[in-house]
Amino acid sequence: YDVIKEAHRAGILVVASTNNKNSDDDVKPYYPADYDLPNIISVLAINKDNLKKSDSNFGKNSIDLGAPGDEIISTVPRGDCLYCSPTGYAFSGGASMAAPHVAGALALGLATMSSYRGGSAQGKHLSVRTALLSSVEPLSDLLDKTVTGGKLNLEKFIQSIKNLTSSKAQKRGVGELIFIRRQ
Repeated sequence: YDVIKEAHRAGILVVASTNNKNSDDDVKPYYPADYDLPNIISVLAINKDNLKKSDSNFGKNSIDLGAPGDEIISTVPRGDCLYCSPTGYAFSGGASMAAPHVAGALALGLATMSSYRGGSAQGKHLSVRTALLSSVEPLSDLLDKTVTGGKLNLEKFIQSIKNLTSSKAQKRGVGELIFIRRQ
């Protein structure tokens, strides 16, 4: 808890997956996803049909959004062991496969913000979090299972970041960097 709280003070967002027990996190919290801190983004897994993955936890007041987390190909150790594969790749599923989608979207959003601002996105982490959560694609299956009622929508999120950063000129150094919004 204290480390994540300190991360917030440093302007760092934390993406946390919920558990895979088909349990309501509002009733039985799962940490760190359910810490009540402003820099945490908690994620549940959805399947290819845009439904909550059957074993993914949920929480109308605790889980922020859904992201793909079923039949995700990932790297694994090569070899002949329980979690190994001869190719080094295997399909997996769960909220821990969904969270990297959100973390990757945030990285792209922060990079987009930095390129538009001509500088760092540091100190803007809560604006980026708001942009992410307000740009979800609503899904009827997630309405009563997540705070936002939706899944990650990368296109809408990046457009939201562009709108956020291109609405005014930003100062940099002694000069001023002027932005012209492209149509």
